[in-house]
Amino acid sequence: MKKYIGFVLALIILLGIMPVSHAATVYQVGSQMLDFTIETYDGKTISLYETLKEKELVLINIWASWCGPCRNEFPFMEEAYKAYSDRVEIIAVSCEPSDTNESIGEFAGELGLTFPMGKDTANLAYLFQAQYIPTSVIVSKTGKVEYIESRSMTSADEFAGLFDAFLQRKPTVARSSQEAL
Repeated sequence: MKKYIGFVLALIILLGIMPVSHAATVYQVGSQMLDFTIETYDGKTISLYETLKEKELVLINIWASWCGPCRNEFPFMEEAYKAYSDRVEIIAVSCEPSDTNESIGEFAGELGLTFPMGKDTANLAYLFQAQYIPTSVIVSKTGKVEYIESRSMTSADEFAGLFDAFLQRKPTVARSSQEAL
């Protein structure tokens, strides 16, 4: 009987802990991100917090090579990146398991992309529960998730407007893709 009671108590404790630990690993608007690193297709290592020492914002873009809307928004993202690269970093991570550093490099070269790109080895697609791609995430200087949106942006002005909104103020209400649905 003692064995049974011990087992039930252990199970109750375990079930009580599990939701807390799971909730801590899923990011949403307002979450404080933990640092992560990725290796870019050209062999460089990018760390979120090292990047935020130099930049005011980081746009994390979750994409895949087969995704048409991702491909369509990249030229606009590149145009905005060129205009804002002194204050904003873009880190594009492919969530497609079959994308290799070589194929990502070829993709970047074909589209003339100059921002860091690599595989999603930090499992960001999972951590942001990205059900659709592309998903764009804005992280502030302090490491706080300010914005999550799952859709393709169709102009450099959209990216510029997004960057301006978060560079010029501390948002009190941030938008997420869940609110857009």
